[in-house]
Amino acid sequence: MNIKLASIDDQFSILTLLNEVTKKLLALNIMQWEYPWDIKVVEQDIINGHQYIVIEDSKIIATFSLKDMPINYWTNVDSNNQMYLYRIAVDPSYQGRNTGINICDWVLNYANQNKKDIYLDCWAGNEKLRTFYDKAGFHYVSDFSEEDYFVSVFRSIVISEK
Repeated sequence: MNIKLASIDDQFSILTLLNEVTKKLLALNIMQWEYPWDIKVVEQDIINGHQYIVIEDSKIIATFSLKDMPINYWTNVDSNNQMYLYRIAVDPSYQGRNTGINICDWVLNYANQNKKDIYLDCWAGNEKLRTFYDKAGFHYVSDFSEEDYFVSVFRSIVISEK
């Protein structure tokens, strides 16, 4: 498994992957994302250097985004050591093979090497994902109200604080 920044040539593969994962979530009544995805969202994250891909056997099997978060949306903390991990999607045929755990391990290692706290969120009703993030090494912060639903927020802790 290889993790690297996505290039503009990857945008349609990423879009297809996001749409496949979103359809599966919606079929399970998990309202994590809306379908279909807008290619401009993916393209902008690639241009900004936030979009990553996970490759196995020359195929994109997962994607995620990671960006600096100077002001924390949930805690209103202003800091240069915060990042936001979002839009983690694993090809349904690769789910259950530790791909998600490997992504989280990579991100946590990145965070520790760079002395960054990583924040992520998910729809509060997604119990399976909440449990997964806890097992993957993220610590539950709290549930926060969005427009018409709640999100559960999780945080990594940099090594120097552990």
